[in-house]
Amino acid sequence: MKGYPSNVPNKLVRAYREHGSFHKLADALGLNVRYVHELLVKGIEPSNPETRVKLFLPRKPKAARQARPRVVFHEDLRDCHIHFRK
Repeated sequence: MKGYPSNVPNKLVRAYREHGSFHKLADALGLNVRYVHELLVKGIEPSNPETRVKLFLPRKPKAARQARPRVVFHEDLRDCHIHFRK
């Protein structure tokens, strides 16, 4: 939804709009207001799995994508180089 960081679940944004404040939403979810505020304002996700589930996030955070090494073979197969993409 507009005006919120991209990693905030829509379900949490709707719950925030229904409750009207960070404190009321935190009380309803059974969380400290800090977790609700940091996720909705700054996009900072908590690392605790139980807290993540209460905020409608997946239990485990998605792993960051990493570039796979590209293997370059030359005519002589003994001379193999691995190049990392930029």
